[in-house]
Amino acid sequence: MTVPTQLAEHFRLTSGRISQLKKEGMPTHSFEDGKAWYEANVTGNRRARARVTAETDDPNDCTVSGRVDMAQSMVAKNYALWQSATDAGQVREACDLQKAYSLSVKDASFAEGEFLEWQKRVGGLLEKSLVLSAFDEAFGACLKRLHRDNPDAGKLVEDACQIFSSKLRR
Repeated sequence: MTVPTQLAEHFRLTSGRISQLKKEGMPTHSFEDGKAWYEANVTGNRRARARVTAETDDPNDCTVSGRVDMAQSMVAKNYALWQSATDAGQVREACDLQKAYSLSVKDASFAEGEFLEWQKRVGGLLEKSLVLSAFDEAFGACLKRLHRDNPDAGKLVEDACQIFSSKLRR
């Protein structure tokens, strides 16, 4: 039985679909390489998977950095498959795998761009220490005024602020 037939039976695909996947870069020189490529690139929507999930320690990592890790992992895997086919002298397979490698480099570049945009947005957020400092300063001024005008009310507000502040610091 040929490798494409084995892959078709294993994943319950038609021979036409196997041909399409081969054109997208799925190796068919060995069942193991074809299976690894299919599981990494096709399970679910290939493009969406490349941008949403990670082939890292946690396959459910949907964070921006997780997408970058996954994309970089795919670049390395596709490069290794491409080199393996090249070293084995499988010119057609190597050509197909070079296309898959190029796509994974493009996806990695996109993911890294998303990550840089995310860093810019997050960098504009206030740090927790700055928020706490502003809170302490503002309520400190209010408490001084309350203590001066009404010592009993000032003590109640001070206690409430300390509880709020301790929860905020966690």
